[in-house]
Amino acid sequence: MIRQQLLVPSLYQRWHLLWHRVFLAIESHFNRLFPEKHNPFYFLGTLSIFNLLILVVTGIYMFIYYSPSVETVYESVKYVNDEAFLGGLVRSVHQYSSDLMILLVVLHMIRVFAQEKYRKYRWIAWVSGVVMLFFTILEGVIGHIMAWNERSQFIVVETSKLIAALKVFGQDLPRAFSAESLLSTWIMWILLALHILIPIAFIFLIYIHLSRISRSRLLPTRLLMLSTVGFLIVFSLLFPVRILEKADLMKIPQIEELDWFYLFMTPYMENSNPYLVWLGTLALFLFFTGAPWYRKPLEVDSAVRDLPNCTGCAACAKDCPYEAIYMRSRSDEKKFKMESVVIESRCAGCGICVGACAFGAMDLTKLRTDTYEKELELLFVSSEAKQKAPYLGIFCQKSLTDPKIFDFENSSLLEEPRLKILSVPCAGMVGPSFIKSALIKGVEGILIAACRTHDCHYREGNLWLQQRLNGKRVPKLHLKEDVKPVVALSFSRVESQGFITRAKTLLDSWQGDSFLPNKRGQYETIRFSNPLKSALVLTCVFGLFLCFYIWGTLDPWKQVPEALRDTGMLKINFFHLSDMVSCDMTNLRESTDEVRSRVNQMTRKDNVSAKGQEQELSSNLVSAILCPRERVPIRLQIMVDGKMALQKSFAPAGLSNDGLTYVAHEMKISSGTHKIQVQMLDSNDPTRKQGIDFITDIDVQDNQIVFIDFNEEQDKFYIRQRSREDL
Repeated sequence: MIRQQLLVPSLYQRWHLLWHRVFLAIESHFNRLFPEKHNPFYFLGTLSIFNLLILVVTGIYMFIYYSPSVETVYESVKYVNDEAFLGGLVRSVHQYSSDLMILLVVLHMIRVFAQEKYRKYRWIAWVSGVVMLFFTILEGVIGHIMAWNERSQFIVVETSKLIAALKVFGQDLPRAFSAESLLSTWIMWILLALHILIPIAFIFLIYIHLSRISRSRLLPTRLLMLSTVGFLIVFSLLFPVRILEKADLMKIPQIEELDWFYLFMTPYMENSNPYLVWLGTLALFLFFTGAPWYRKPLEVDSAVRDLPNCTGCAACAKDCPYEAIYMRSRSDEKKFKMESVVIESRCAGCGICVGACAFGAMDLTKLRTDTYEKELELLFVSSEAKQKAPYLGIFCQKSLTDPKIFDFENSSLLEEPRLKILSVPCAGMVGPSFIKSALIKGVEGILIAACRTHDCHYREGNLWLQQRLNGKRVPKLHLKEDVKPVVALSFSRVESQGFITRAKTLLDSWQGDSFLPNKRGQYETIRFSNPLKSALVLTCVFGLFLCFYIWGTLDPWKQVPEALRDTGMLKINFFHLSDMVSCDMTNLRESTDEVRSRVNQMTRKDNVSAKGQEQELSSNLVSAILCPRERVPIRLQIMVDGKMALQKSFAPAGLSNDGLTYVAHEMKISSGTHKIQVQMLDSNDPTRKQGIDFITDIDVQDNQIVFIDFNEEQDKFYIRQRSREDL
């Protein structure tokens, strides 16, 4: 019953299985052409870390020449690209490595999700991975801004609007990026500091990411590292990264190249509601972060320790892939010094510790060893008498799950009834004691079905099995008496037909007594022929992948629509302190008496001299105490060539609307000469009912930004120029 539930997945599991099969299909073609240990899909996480190291090395080289000043930052980047030794190549490798890193991270997360390796005991790795994904995107966006080209200009202007919408850092951030003369000299230093601090934060995030994984690997194989560096260098030589035009805050940026891997939101930022963008980002982050808890809690058959049988050898703690077992001083009076302890919250229920223990001290809570032994007896008691020799197939529950392959009534394969099937959580649970117990019960041969060596669902189960069969890891398998075949076959789910073919061949040889005696077990990785087909499939898959990569990094389609050509922009942006709201002071005598009463209460009348009590209060003091602090909203009116273009009111800041008013508006305007009329009403005073007027003729060039600012000291509007001395 247990096997049938495991072999017939639910609808949701089928959806995971579909994604899993996509990865397995590509991985199997790689395995046909290259050794399994060099399959990049088995090292997506370590390849991501290796790309991070490439980014650090190339980033340090560019940092030597980088000048974090608004006036010189672009020139320093241009110098690296055009003049520094191998600067253009290093810069291209830096950008393409960052793009490759985001691809590897996303592929790694999809693969982990498809294999359901993100729940229960793996939730810390998943959540920290989601955090690193968002930090990676942030790091890439900051890197693009630091180049200070046209693309940087568009990103920083739109991002400043998003940040200003939060109202946490004030409203003046978009104004700071409205003109070069308003830019702070520290802005590039701040961006540089963030660009350096985020990789440092990755050190702690990676530590958390791997905190519950034993023997975690940080780097891929040497061949994969050399291949990655070679690919980046060749790709950079074929498609060097362009420097693009320098950012000009007085011109509309022409974005002709867009890095879709980091700037996928760029085409939609300009016309999107900032609050929707923030809410969407937050919802997406929470959705991914909460993935481990959406489904019904994963039932884990935790390991338990039988203390009387524990010798304190620490083999179970050494073999555990998730640091769920540790050793401590003995708690009973046995002669052994140490005992093992299981951390239930970290236990995966894989049973690897059961296979590691040679003394029967480790077991699972539900699927106990004695349960398997009873099931084993039932399997072979019910075997057909005409069968020459009963053979046992021990199947990892993650290897073969297709119900079309199994005969549930007879606990065997549909195409091979000679093999009786016993299901275990992981092939690593099969230890020498388990094998010897089966052989004692009359089994004439054992065939173990295991996952690919570098693709074990529990990371290391099949690796430990291989080393035990080969006598390289304790407990070692010794078949000293009647030699009977014990073979483990390593394959993936999509290669089940190859497994069945190989199993038939082995059983035929065993029945014909043609196998070679071996006192050790055998571990065999299934190999397939027809590499030409696999080469063709991989060429097509990675050809499409490469096209997508080129499209994402080079983006041959211009992002600026034709409608923006022959078009400029009129931008008005300033702070202004408007007048106070008028107050009715017609009966000054009564108002003065009320203020006098308040003053006496606050100052204690007995401490004030008689002369002070009779002193007349000024009308300004009376109005300041009795009148509201609220200021008048600024009403702005803009006319272009005699036609009304804008009529809008802007409210003052502050809880009582008593602060500065931030006026910000921009509008498209056609190229050519225009007459601009601006009128601002900032007071309810009848003597200022005409407000402040500004009339000028402007000649708008293609893609030019005409920036109208306000001088608070001189109380007048003016056209802001490029220099810092605009008046």
